[in-house]
Amino acid sequence: MSNNNNKKKIPARDWEFRISDGEDTPEFVEIDGIESFSIDPTETFAEGGDFGDGGWAEFMVIDRGLTISIEGFMKVDKDGNQDEGQKRVDDLKNKVGEDAMEELEIESPRGTKWTVTVSVSGSPLSTGGGRTDYTGWAASFRVSGKPEKED
Repeated sequence: MSNNNNKKKIPARDWEFRISDGEDTPEFVEIDGIESFSIDPTETFAEGGDFGDGGWAEFMVIDRGLTISIEGFMKVDKDGNQDEGQKRVDDLKNKVGEDAMEELEIESPRGTKWTVTVSVSGSPLSTGGGRTDYTGWAASFRVSGKPEKED
């Protein structure tokens, strides 16, 4: 029997997501109001089977990617101005081409940081809620290229 008393669970709420401000020397702005997130891998497989394989598939991963989804609540200050990180992401939702690409920084509770180049899916109108709910906010990021890891 293993002793798990020396191991601890890591709260998801301790992850941080920051979006670049888009300047030549970028500053990263925290995205506030996040309630949940997921980082999901994608793979494309090349199939290489032929008649001589005896009916067994032959394949390899030919490329990899990531999709990052964050959901939470729209946040505003006392003057009604939207959270700076959420606003920056919403601004990117209206852009196309190179203008729609930006850097996202993800930091784990252990201090490991990844920087990824992303394109944001959705619309600034991607929100919702019910009669007794806070207004929701969400974004989906598609990663372009290999994540850069900093320990």
